[in-house]
Amino acid sequence: MILRRIFMSFFLFILLTASLNIFIGHFSTQHLLHYFTLNFQNEVSQDVTRNFFLRSITRMNMLSAILSCVLALAFAYFVSRFFSAKIETLARAAHLIAQGQLEHRVPVSPNEVLGKLSADFNTMADHLQKGQQLRRQLQADVVHELRTPLAVSQGILDSLESKVIPWDERSLSSLQEEIGRMNRLVTDLHDLSKAETRQLSIQKELIYVGDLLERVQESFQETVRLAGVHFQVGLPPAESGALLYIDPDRTIQILLNLLHNALRYTPSGGMIQINLCLQIANNSPGINIMVTDTGTGIAPEHLPFIFDRFYRGDQSRSRQTGGSGLGLAIAKEYVELQGGQIMAASTLGAGTTIRLWLPVESELATVELK
Repeated sequence: MILRRIFMSFFLFILLTASLNIFIGHFSTQHLLHYFTLNFQNEVSQDVTRNFFLRSITRMNMLSAILSCVLALAFAYFVSRFFSAKIETLARAAHLIAQGQLEHRVPVSPNEVLGKLSADFNTMADHLQKGQQLRRQLQADVVHELRTPLAVSQGILDSLESKVIPWDERSLSSLQEEIGRMNRLVTDLHDLSKAETRQLSIQKELIYVGDLLERVQESFQETVRLAGVHFQVGLPPAESGALLYIDPDRTIQILLNLLHNALRYTPSGGMIQINLCLQIANNSPGINIMVTDTGTGIAPEHLPFIFDRFYRGDQSRSRQTGGSGLGLAIAKEYVELQGGQIMAASTLGAGTTIRLWLPVESELATVELK
């Protein structure tokens, strides 16, 4: 695009110069012929006139050609300087980015093409910088999360070795609990990493929403009863009969993550509910599975980040009471892998609702049932 504009401008410039040269030559010819015709009438005078005229035209053509070349070279020089300066700026910026100075940016030019190139370059640098920050944050989070169970395990082993505490079932249970916490953390990180890179295996099959939620209810009923929290699953006939084409095991894991997270923040005597409603999103039929609790709620400033890995709204909570901070991040990735969406709404002090939308594969369901 840039080269085409340069060549077009240069071509128009040469065409204008040539036209001017022809006009000057034509004007000079008419002027000289008129002058010499009035003053010289014989053949000798006409020969002199022609020679003088030819020499004048030759000089004018040479001057015009030289002037055209000079102007063309000057035009090409300034145009090349303009574009080479912009390219050198981008080259220097790329060199600085390659050296690790990811905060460097280039000024955006008003030129249409160069401006878009500069803007794209800055966007690329923003993504690289954000990726580096996420990697550093991940390393710090993993170290932070593993330090506590490792320190506790080391302390238990040291106490057992020095016989400060007896080697009994209680000490073994504590040690096993810390090792299990580390194992769950590593497993969750592995699954989350595979999901983010779209390498996680998804085994889809047809299942009714009602059957899916009955399995979830069976898995969660005893846990919520021991916590003293009421648990209710609404299964209206129209919604519970919706047929989904999903990975049941992954989806059950998503819902259990949401339920355990709700239980963690809901006091004894509170309520956790699962409700259903049909909804069309992006011109596709689907169903909303809403997990609602009457817990402490989430502050508005924390709500946009609850699906980030290792994020806890209440930083005062320990890992035993506040979880690892990976459950909602894993739920988000699993939902998106199945073509769904997950969103959150909360009122501080009143509770939270996590809405899970999954597409209803009606055409596929009809074919499968046949």
